[in-house]
Amino acid sequence: MFQYAFLYSVSKSKGLYPLISENFELGDVFKINKTTLKQMGEESGACDNTPIYSEKWACSFDDQLINVPIFQGAKFNGYFQSWKYWIQHENGLRQTFKFQDKITERARKQLADIIGTSGFTCCSKYFTLVGVQVRRGDYTSKPVNDYGQITPNASYYENAMDYFENLYPNVLFIVASNDLMWTKDAFKNKTNVHISLGNSGMEDMALLSLINHTIISVGTFG
Repeated sequence: MFQYAFLYSVSKSKGLYPLISENFELGDVFKINKTTLKQMGEESGACDNTPIYSEKWACSFDDQLINVPIFQGAKFNGYFQSWKYWIQHENGLRQTFKFQDKITERARKQLADIIGTSGFTCCSKYFTLVGVQVRRGDYTSKPVNDYGQITPNASYYENAMDYFENLYPNVLFIVASNDLMWTKDAFKNKTNVHISLGNSGMEDMALLSLINHTIISVGTFG
């Protein structure tokens, strides 16, 4: 999402049009204009000689990337995780990053089913939903940890849950994770927890987007 937000913003500011790859996953998730070389009638190698601009370092703002010539094609390489790249085009991006209707409908149905089987009711006066994003997977590997990236332990989630339970009288936690075994064990003593099963990462993201508050861990979503 950071990469497309950057591409969208720099294209808008330079009088260009954003081109995405044929297998660009976000094009099937959000309401992104899925313009590819093939759709434009161009060969796959049409951009092979286009100048490449690479980000100097991740999680920071590299002003050389926004100073590329106007009306001139460019390819970009990096993570582009600074808000400074796209803040001037925030409103347009909010419209672009709306989930496809079928994903939104699935998420809303799931949420209704979760609430319906939880013992809570939508009509309860004091009813609060809190999403919990548990990112583990590659963040538990030694190379990633040696690089300095770690993921929270169970006490982090326990303390965050306690915060919301002290703040609101009735709380239901909806948990999405890429490590279900660890997650089920970590929350086994909680009776007000629903763990999302069978969703893709994007479907879980859509589900969490419908919830009142979110406890986040690490990764791009965090």
